[in-house]
Amino acid sequence: DNLEAGVRVYTSNVKMINAICEAFDIECFFLLQPLIATKTPLSSKEQEILASMSFGSEGIRFVQKFYDRVRTEMVNKERFIDASHIMNGRMKPDFYDLGHTGAESSPVIGEAIARMILSRIGTGDHETTN
Repeated sequence: DNLEAGVRVYTSNVKMINAICEAFDIECFFLLQPLIATKTPLSSKEQEILASMSFGSEGIRFVQKFYDRVRTEMVNKERFIDASHIMNGRMKPDFYDLGHTGAESSPVIGEAIARMILSRIGTGDHETTN
């Protein structure tokens, strides 16, 4: 089905990108970005945006299932970071569509991702995502 195919494509892409990074001695990371479909709770404005999206509740469920499956596949991979929860708990309208954020939200996401990556660099554990 489409969900399993999408997960296979994602994990295959991670393997290919990781191989390139290793060939050039680049320390790369793979992140699940925050989306309106992964944020909880949503602001009232985000609830309106979500309700107005053309792919509807079925599309939102697909995205959520995709993220769940990717997490399951990637959970033990050193270079995988689940950043989908970064905006949880904020009652501000962070998203204006599925994945794009406003000017106030971008620094929050950037700083959180930087902390996540920096916490992994220099640990001495350089296991690959293969």
